[in-house]
Amino acid sequence: MKIDNPGRFAMLRRTLLELPRGELQVGCSSGSLWLTLDHDPRDIVLEAGERISLDGARRVLAYALEDAVLEVMPSRVPVEARGSVWLRPALQAA
Repeated sequence: MKIDNPGRFAMLRRTLLELPRGELQVGCSSGSLWLTLDHDPRDIVLEAGERISLDGARRVLAYALEDAVLEVMPSRVPVEARGSVWLRPALQAA
């Protein structure tokens, strides 16, 4: 199954998910996950509490080695979102 948005995903053992493309932080908050990246010979295993940054250049599949919770979030906050948070207090004071 392909996911299109960041979020937290409960995965049953032996579940496979295709992650969205883009610069991502991928974490495992419980259980264990195996990540495979297209054209990358490494095997990446995340245990509970571990996280990795991905550059978004390759397709990524996440496989649950046991029941697990996958966390997917953008590596960067969009510039416009950072600016609006930073400017909000200044604009309210004016």
